[in-house]
Amino acid sequence: MKVHIVLYKESNPWILTKIATRLKDSLSLIGHQVTMSSDIDPQADVNHHIVYLQYKPTDKGVHSLMITHIDNSSKLSKIKKDLMTAKVGICMSKGTMQELVRLGVPKDQLQYAHMASDGVALPRKITLGFTTRLYADGRKREDYFNKLLTVISPEDFKFEIMGFGWASTVERMRQEGFEVRYAEEFDYNEYMQLMSRLDYYMYLGSDEGSAGFIDALAAGVKTIVQPQGFHLDAPNGITHSFTSFNELRDIFLELTRQRKILTGAVESWTWDNYAKKHVAIWEASIKGNLESVEPEVYANLKPQGANVFITKMSLFFNLILHKATLVWNLRKRGSFPAGPRFFGPKRNDK
Repeated sequence: MKVHIVLYKESNPWILTKIATRLKDSLSLIGHQVTMSSDIDPQADVNHHIVYLQYKPTDKGVHSLMITHIDNSSKLSKIKKDLMTAKVGICMSKGTMQELVRLGVPKDQLQYAHMASDGVALPRKITLGFTTRLYADGRKREDYFNKLLTVISPEDFKFEIMGFGWASTVERMRQEGFEVRYAEEFDYNEYMQLMSRLDYYMYLGSDEGSAGFIDALAAGVKTIVQPQGFHLDAPNGITHSFTSFNELRDIFLELTRQRKILTGAVESWTWDNYAKKHVAIWEASIKGNLESVEPEVYANLKPQGANVFITKMSLFFNLILHKATLVWNLRKRGSFPAGPRFFGPKRNDK
């Protein structure tokens, strides 16, 4: 397929240029011929416009429109007008697609594709901290921690530890791939900085409580401690409590599960899948069977649902508000170093 991406000029190129570039590169990688400019190419199989706001209705070629959001009546009217000549509008979400259908946009001219992650941001490890010295009699119950290391992964957790007696445990942790910052001697300033780096403060002992628990809460850090002593006197101070190893293990299994839910939420949102979804939409649209892309999505689209009149009135009032705000910002231009967003920065602004 020959695809031409129409990227309209941005005053401050960023997200739209990124989307267009990633789409172009990904389409090329899966074998399509792709070009990009600020004008249409009537010879292309598809002209994809980023975004719909600057699209000028034309009968030359096949066109698709990237739809970001519709927040006023003028934009809604433009979408309806644009789709009289464009083949399909590609929304950024199912929700926007559903809302447009509800407001009267033909559902056989709409689809969606989720913007992707660049895959560069690495999943953030959960940082846990100890500020406890260990004793020969095992009173701090470090045996729980040694057992815990066999059921958690260095991909999910890293540690900050301050206190005498942890050296052998830290060496073992590092050998097993855990990231550990360790200070054997107590240093007050470093101790306070450590607290600000934690996601969770841990205390495994059962001897009234930990002073670190108090400092962690003062720093806004969540806690994993036993329900004992003055721990119980701090309202809502215990985030996760345990008394047995199995309870402690279950806490960490749940933390791992929740972390994987977050990273898994957009795991399939890749630029490769973004490009493939566009190709599927374009091919189906050209054939006149757009609903074949995701039949289950179309089955739930309901035009002219409840409160359509109220929504349309809200969009109209948003239009008035946007215009009034624009005029107000223009009048106050001198007080905005970058100028009103509509016009971008002044010539001499840095």
